[in-house]
Amino acid sequence: MNPLPMDDHSSSSRPDGPAFGSGADSGRGSGFGTLAPRSGNPAGTDIRRRNNVTVTGREDGPVLLLVHGFGCDQNMWRLVAPMLAENFRVVLFDYVGSGRSDLSAWSEQRYSSLDGYALDVLEVCEELDLREVTFVGHSVSAVVGVLAAARAPQRFSRLVMVAPSPRYIDEDGYRGGFSADDIDELLESLESNYLGWSAAMAPVIMGNEDRPELGQELAASFCATDPDMARVFARTTFLSDSREDLKTVAVPTLVLECTQDVIAPPRGGCLRPRRDSRQPAGHAGGDRALSPTECSAGHSRGDHRLHRTDPMMCRTDQDQDPEREQDKGTEATGVAFTDLLEDSAEELYEQAPCGYLSTLMDGTIAKINTTLLEWLGLTRREVAGRMRFTDLLTVGGRLYHETHFAPLLQMNGEVGGIALDIKTADGQRMPVLVTSKVKTSHDGEPMLVRTTVFDARDRRAYETELLRARQAAEEARRQAEADRERLQEALAVLQQSLLPAELPTVAGLEADAYYHTASPDLLGGDFYDLFPLGANRWAFFLGDVCGKGPQAAAVTSLTRYTLRAAALHDPDPVAVLTTLNTVLHERYRSGDTRYCTAVFGVLHPGTGHVSVHLASGGHPSALVQRADNTAHYLPTPGGMLIGVLPQAEFTPTHTRLFPGDTLLLYTDGLTEARTGPERELYGDEALRAFTTAQPAAGPKALISALSGLLAGFGEGLDDDTALLALGVPAPRSTPVSQDLT
Repeated sequence: MNPLPMDDHSSSSRPDGPAFGSGADSGRGSGFGTLAPRSGNPAGTDIRRRNNVTVTGREDGPVLLLVHGFGCDQNMWRLVAPMLAENFRVVLFDYVGSGRSDLSAWSEQRYSSLDGYALDVLEVCEELDLREVTFVGHSVSAVVGVLAAARAPQRFSRLVMVAPSPRYIDEDGYRGGFSADDIDELLESLESNYLGWSAAMAPVIMGNEDRPELGQELAASFCATDPDMARVFARTTFLSDSREDLKTVAVPTLVLECTQDVIAPPRGGCLRPRRDSRQPAGHAGGDRALSPTECSAGHSRGDHRLHRTDPMMCRTDQDQDPEREQDKGTEATGVAFTDLLEDSAEELYEQAPCGYLSTLMDGTIAKINTTLLEWLGLTRREVAGRMRFTDLLTVGGRLYHETHFAPLLQMNGEVGGIALDIKTADGQRMPVLVTSKVKTSHDGEPMLVRTTVFDARDRRAYETELLRARQAAEEARRQAEADRERLQEALAVLQQSLLPAELPTVAGLEADAYYHTASPDLLGGDFYDLFPLGANRWAFFLGDVCGKGPQAAAVTSLTRYTLRAAALHDPDPVAVLTTLNTVLHERYRSGDTRYCTAVFGVLHPGTGHVSVHLASGGHPSALVQRADNTAHYLPTPGGMLIGVLPQAEFTPTHTRLFPGDTLLLYTDGLTEARTGPERELYGDEALRAFTTAQPAAGPKALISALSGLLAGFGEGLDDDTALLALGVPAPRSTPVSQDLT
């Protein structure tokens, strides 16, 4: 595929000033001049993630930035992007609020103006450092590209505007395609029932009646967009007035208009480039716009027909003479009334709980019941023979009827359960469900259409309430997740405050530790420490407080500081644990009883070894890994829980660590982990066997192996686990040199 032809004689730019009105409408929200100056992306913002940026194609190719319109995302380009990628570096992204963008970055204040979407474009260009960009904008994004190019002209070399509309509302001398009342109705319908509006409008916008799956895809894209964000985008799109901004275009521009487009009808000279007397002919995009006949693609992906001649309840622009329509309708009604008389059960017909009407094949209402007349606030004289069925519908309803409802009725002979809105005499809209069926003659020729209209106001209110509840639940979920993240961050900080930031360096000794948190939502009660006592002695302890959460954290803090203070007063391990027992028992003897288990010990380096004196209070026995690859426990039987009784006994023991030996302290989360299909306890013997199997390479190697063991337990490890290893480094072997002379 060759690159798009973008020579100066095949594009249009710089619209004539007079053709775009005298100024910006108040509906625009903010003009180009309101774009705030920027100096880099917002602090802390990941633009690629925020806007779901995708880059494909030739890395060294010309940059092609494809930008989607309202209600879509970058997926709309999926059929053409792979072909373009053969020659271009293709960049796609989602506006914030669309597709897979980061919805938490959305701001109603920012995206209530097209300038907010232009900032998205500029921030993506700045993030990727894009230059010489060919900007391809669909629908409203065509105008967004104009704003972005005016703000940062150094980044853009060309614009391609696909089905653009600088203003959607008609004014004197300007055709936007909609009256102000039409736009009000459109937005009101969208805001009152976004999902219903999406399902009804998507096929109308898409067209391509021979490919209904495209309309279904667009409807799904609409419905996947957050309704609140979509409402803001829609109001920004349909009320904007960017005609003056078109005068700022200073790069070659290709305008692709569509011959039949329900959203952006062809404007002919309105988008023709303005000839600048200071420039030669053809400069800045040439001297002609692409004519409508040169591009007949519809607003989304195909040819659309807003007005179609249809024998089934549709009419064309040529049938809009009211007097002629009234005469034709009256004559046709008189001819067909014989077939419409249903004089049996007349009262049931007139006072039915639903609306009934019968129409001729051109849509003229020949018969209507009292119920429907009362809903409409009209008289039979005003309706029968004078109005068509489509005259009862809102603008959106008429579009849907002409492009979807009537073709289905013609093809199938009946259509049911279609959600439409009818317009009452006082201008109010009323949601209804419509079912129609064609009555045929004996020869199979269509004669008239019978239609049933059901009041759907309660259903619409129920759907709206469901949608509101869904949005509230989603917001509550997002808030809960945010609160949980903040809580986890706070708990992680608090948990770290209960542990030493790092272990001190001890001459002639190696130490390492590891802490596994079972749940980020709960504070654990495991603790450990290593600190100097003076006189070349060091104290250490490791323990486990009963329970979790803030109460356990409070006991952990009290325990750590008590052990350190008691050790400075009397470092004897039994005396230290006795002091801790007294403090905890006095503090928690009434009310909520709190206790802990702990091992406390003192290290005294000697010549060629380190003496270890320790005592245990209800804690698992310490394990010693010897340099000869054996391992054994230091039994401390009889040690009691700390803090339960006023007087408690603690069991002392001692050993010596020689070079290559390692002393391991651990909490019961390790030995009580569940393993295997039977979820059996890991146990003391399995730990001793695992330690024996590890090479005697010192505390760091042993802690590394044990941390891998803990990770392998997976969900079987459901308790916090603390590890502390102390050892004497083995002497480094020095190779013996040999005299080779």
